Amino acid sequence: FSKAKSLVYIEPPKMNAAVYNSASNSVTVSWNSVNGAAKYQIARRPSNASSYEYIFVNGTSYTDKSIPQGKFCSYQVRAISAADVYGFWSNTAVGETFTKPELTMSNTPSGILAQWDKIDNASSYTLYYKEASDSRWSSANTSANTYLVNSPNPSKLYFLQLRYTGRSGGQSPFSDVKS
Repeated sequence: FSKAKSLVYIEPPKMNAAVYNSASNSVTVSWNSVNGAAKYQIARRPSNASSYEYIFVNGTSYTDKSIPQGKFCSYQVRAISAADVYGFWSNTAVGETFTKPELTMSNTPSGILAQWDKIDNASSYTLYYKEASDSRWSSANTSANTYLVNSPNPSKLYFLQLRYTGRSGGQSPFSDVKS
């Protein structure tokens, strides 16, 4: 017989959804505790980076205060035993911060053209618009950074407002209402 070898299996943590705190413009990621873990290693990759940064923590959460507004960051975590045995990586969580979009608009022969700058973590944009006398807003979803409100009533005042949906499904604050 060959010599017996021992193997320590360390399960991967289950990453929870990242939580955005607008008051502190921070993102907190958390995961379940893993049996045998003495500490955890986080792999953090900002949206504009090509590689991961590694962070060691003792608890089961990490608060990231360094994501610029309107950007996102990917996170994975793994457990490490007291004997420095590294476990498998968790699922990925995406944390993002939100910024208030800026909306501009102009009249064209076909209607009202709404425009805005693209935002890194936006998966889609929703433009809300209404005639001033209406009580209900209409909305249009797009992945582009322009939208044409076709054939508005001539000589009527219109209000427009914009927000975007991030990669994690969270929503930005509304832009200022434009008229």
